[in-house]
Amino acid sequence: MSIPIIGLGTYDMTEEQSVMTQVLNDAIDVGYRHIDTAYIYQNEEIIGRSLRQMFANNKTKREDLFITSKVWSTFHKRSQVVEALKLSLNNLGLDHLDLALIHWPIALKSGTGYLWPLDENNMTLDEDISVVETWKGMEDAYRLGLAKSIGVSNFNSEQLGRV
Repeated sequence: MSIPIIGLGTYDMTEEQSVMTQVLNDAIDVGYRHIDTAYIYQNEEIIGRSLRQMFANNKTKREDLFITSKVWSTFHKRSQVVEALKLSLNNLGLDHLDLALIHWPIALKSGTGYLWPLDENNMTLDEDISVVETWKGMEDAYRLGLAKSIGVSNFNSEQLGRV
């Protein structure tokens, strides 16, 4: 596996469709081949529509791109990891990711606030889920072909050592 040297990070890029399409087109024009997104960025659908438009117009091909997305912290139960990646793939209109990452080494409770859940005490951490459990879910997703490679993001060396 080879990751392109430069990549387009899409954090905080939830612009209108025409803006995202132009940004992605410009990035491809100047040589970008790696697109990095995440479920929490809430822009996978708009990126997916832009990619499909570029594929249809022969601007680029799927096999020429390296697409990364990340599993958000409310999907850290082993059984939820595959669900999360399928959701991202559906949003992006793709059949696989080149790289799927665990976005953060902490689990958030699923439920009340889907992306940023809070209970009555403003607690969000789900201490019953370990990064090892989440990693096993990533391995499941890899075996299912949802991602060509898997990894972690924002982990320190101690957290990395656990997986």
